[in-house]
Amino acid sequence: MFSIRIGILWLVTLVSVFWLPEFSYAQESHCDPSLEDLPDNPMGYRLRGDRCEGIYIKNVGSTTLTIASFTEWVEDKNFLSAEDVTIKWTMPLDWRVHLRAQSLKRRLYYRMDTIRGVGTAAYAWPTDILSALKIKTRDIGVTGWSTCVINGAEQSVYVPLRIGQKPKTMGSDCYQLVLFPGRELIEVFVSLSPLETSGNIGASLIDGKTLGYGYYPAERGIKIPICNFRTPGFYYLEIGATLRGGGTETVELLFYHPDR
Repeated sequence: MFSIRIGILWLVTLVSVFWLPEFSYAQESHCDPSLEDLPDNPMGYRLRGDRCEGIYIKNVGSTTLTIASFTEWVEDKNFLSAEDVTIKWTMPLDWRVHLRAQSLKRRLYYRMDTIRGVGTAAYAWPTDILSALKIKTRDIGVTGWSTCVINGAEQSVYVPLRIGQKPKTMGSDCYQLVLFPGRELIEVFVSLSPLETSGNIGASLIDGKTLGYGYYPAERGIKIPICNFRTPGFYYLEIGATLRGGGTETVELLFYHPDR
């Protein structure tokens, strides 16, 4: 459960009723300062025009569960092309959006980060680094979210992305999430609920559903379909996992399902 339920209440109220001046954006930059660059490598993670992109040195300690991708549609075509890849999204308000692409390939530590301004709904992503690193579509996960400050508390609201050289304009009622585990898992469980206009989490649409894939190795993406939406609005997703060697971990996601 989100630790700041009041923040969610404010978020839903703002979208449903009106815009308040105290709603503001966290100050962000394109580059993630926690990533260690390779300064002598031309493919190292660094600022490249309107984005930070490249390979980096992985820290010894890694996050157990990471949401590596959250998409509505991805073109079944490799990104190894001279033509830009277009990323599209739909936000409920004119929010800035942070886009992140990361490698799903074992031992390839690649990232792309960019922040798109208020009022934008698409980004033309140059493919020069992807081509140089020979990264294929199946080896990349992409997420997009807006980071907001609400009454002094930060929240991230994710949006499903449409990605391709000619992305679809029509939406889907079923999304694909990719979970990236830093450790081997025994099992994964999924719960999904709508957020009511009151800010409370509504009745479960999916309640602790077991994936049942059987094998969840470390550093290999786990594809999870997210469906069963009834109405447009905000949804709360919780993914839990039991770890090989003992213990459990949980990752939570607040996302927006647009009107079709």
